[in-house]
Amino acid sequence: MATPTAPRLIEAARAGEILAVEYAGGSQPGAVREIAPVVVAGDYVVARDLACGFDKTYRVDKITIRDSMDAGPRYVPGLVIEPRRTYLTIEDVIAAHGRQLNALGWPMNATPNALQLLELGKHGKLKKAPVVAILHEPITVDFFDDFDGAGVQRGVSRPSKRPFHVYSKHLGETRTFGILDSAVRLFLKEAGIES
Repeated sequence: MATPTAPRLIEAARAGEILAVEYAGGSQPGAVREIAPVVVAGDYVVARDLACGFDKTYRVDKITIRDSMDAGPRYVPGLVIEPRRTYLTIEDVIAAHGRQLNALGWPMNATPNALQLLELGKHGKLKKAPVVAILHEPITVDFFDDFDGAGVQRGVSRPSKRPFHVYSKHLGETRTFGILDSAVRLFLKEAGIES
């Protein structure tokens, strides 16, 4: 994708120039960093990040070239800025969007750990399987076969790294997320609230 930024990055790569750029992605969105572009390939630029000393890949459309490093907060290697979280529980999602979902005509099945959007069957009864669902499953179980010939598996429980699940008939699969806000974005899209 050709952007006004891409030609400048190509020019800097050819000249071995160092640029101050604001990057709208990564672990510190909006931070200004010094980079030495190496190569621009399509939508991406590979550049040496001078703060951490190694090459990274950046999306060109998330780069704004700045006049100096004083143009905003500086990138600090190793610092991760946690995204602001809107929802902490499934109940927060229901409180924020329940009325909208009802207005769209979705019959709902809600529990503290799940919100399912249902549809009516041929005879006007609710189908058991949801059309769209968002779930919180904080524990995952890994199953292992003991290989003792009995065919019995044993399960080991552990905290899930991606405890939020979104299922949609349209997607035909379940997607998992580590942060509820990310799961809610997909859930609302599949429910027809946000695009």
